[in-house]
Amino acid sequence: MLLYRIGISCDLLSSRCVFGLKGDVNANIHYVDETNVLYPAGSNAVIFNIETKLQKFIPGSEKSEGMTAIAVSGNKRFVAIAERGDKANCSIYDIHSLRKRKTITSIESEVRVRFEKKFIFL
Repeated sequence: MLLYRIGISCDLLSSRCVFGLKGDVNANIHYVDETNVLYPAGSNAVIFNIETKLQKFIPGSEKSEGMTAIAVSGNKRFVAIAERGDKANCSIYDIHSLRKRKTITSIESEVRVRFEKKFIFL
């Protein structure tokens, strides 16, 4: 990678701002609360605060071929992100802490992860 050639470690780099919207993701824009909007951009899910203009990021899986759908729980506490790849998966994140809570992976590579716009997390 070019950055290694000039002596910059990729571990030191982090996203500060992401522009765009990944339009081929099902249910791609959600209000998390009155001031935060969740949407996919590139390989990230972005939580954008419309008042402070700050962004928080939920990165996609390392071996993912891209997000296919996003769903937010009814209580707005969790987000499910479906991704395609060698093994399709659906990751559940806590929206407030941005920590991954669970990953559901397909058994066969041909299986596509699908879920409805709204989901119930018990």
